[in-house]
Amino acid sequence: MTNRDWQTERRLQAVRLYQKGWQQKTIAEALGVTKGAISQWITKVKDIPQEQWPETLRVKVSPGRPPRLTEEQKKQIATLVEQGAEACGFTGDVWTVKRVKAMASKELGIKAGATTIRNALIEEGFSVQKPQVEAKQKRKAQVDGFRGGWANLKKGQSEAEPASSL
Repeated sequence: MTNRDWQTERRLQAVRLYQKGWQQKTIAEALGVTKGAISQWITKVKDIPQEQWPETLRVKVSPGRPPRLTEEQKKQIATLVEQGAEACGFTGDVWTVKRVKAMASKELGIKAGATTIRNALIEEGFSVQKPQVEAKQKRKAQVDGFRGGWANLKKGQSEAEPASSL
């Protein structure tokens, strides 16, 4: 028995108990629901034949908003991302959500927000990666030869000037 079947059965039980003369408050306590819920269920079946009660009291699930992207569109986006950013006309082989959104709009005609695109990429197995950034102006020889720590440097002194001993 699914969760919805159980809930429908509880609603039917409440109406049957009410027909037997139980008070709404007592039914609510026995079934673990509110008195207002009992009242609504009784009102729903008030003027209909008993054989239609199960359908009337059946728990209905709202389907919600339809998805913005179809499964096929998600796969198409994933395929283009796998080809690489440079293959899609971007400089540097790095994808951002903004780039993927622009590419999806241009190549596939998909109009979707950044959050929708990000969620689609996650569903397709992609994850956010933080690129390692190195300073362009660093001097490799000085970095390799750095023996001290930041504590050895005086305020206002550059790495090139050694700290004088006092």
